[in-house]
This record gives sequence, structure tokens and C-alpha cells, in this order.
Amino acid sequence: MSTPARTALLTTTFMSMVGAAGAIVVWMYLPFSDEGDAGSTTTVTATIYRPPVPTHCDPEIFQEMGYTLLFCDSGWASGGKPDSEELQNFQWVDGQWLEIAPNGHTSNGSHCYDTSALRLFGAPEELLHNLIDCQV
Repeated sequence: MSTPARTALLTTTFMSMVGAAGAIVVWMYLPFSDEGDAGSTTTVTATIYRPPVPTHCDPEIFQEMGYTLLFCDSGWASGGKPDSEELQNFQWVDGQWLEIAPNGHTSNGSHCYDTSALRLFGAPEELLHNLIDCQV
């Protein structure tokens, strides 16, 4: 088997074994020879680097912003201002938490949101369940 064919086979086999999104595979290419001892074995070691789990749901991040973390999952969060009834919802975008602006207000002045649009953007149901929908 030629060197490119062996490399392609190794790559395909290894990638199907790894199958992990977000993993960075560091390859070490070794020369192969079709000549030589038919019984020889070559050991190839690949190192998988998995980036650390993001700590963007760390309550301290929200404390620094003046909020107590109430919910955080899949890049969406909500927090409350201590000693108040103020709640704010956030989305993790480009390495930072951004406030989700309300789409309007109810007759009593509470924030309301377009929950259908937020659902399309991937907001988890647990977050949506706690929002007032402007359409209701």
C-alpha cells in the first residue's frame, strides 16, 4: 500500500474513532516504506487536545456584572439583581455575555419577549418558560 493510501486510511480510521466535535487532533507524520520486513510493526501515536470546558456559567462572572446567576445552559442565562425584582437574560456571543433586549412591555410594565424568535435562535425551553411572551 502506498504512503498516501496508508495516511488516508489512518486518518479515516482515527477520525471515525475520535468522532468528537471540538477536538483538535495533532498528527505526527511518519515515513512509511513498502520495502523492508513484512513482519515489522510501526506504532503511531496521536495526541488529542480537548480545549478546557468553558467556564462562562461561573457565578462569579455574573456577580462582577451585578447579577446573581439563576439559570445558565447552552450559552443562555438569566440573572437577578440582588435586593430587587430586576431580572436580565443573557446570550453568550463571541466570548462574552450580551443582554437580551426585551421586545416590549406588558400593561404593568414588565419586559416581554418574542419567545418564538428566541426559540429559533436556540434558547432552551427552561429559559423560555420563565419569559413573558409579548404575543400573549
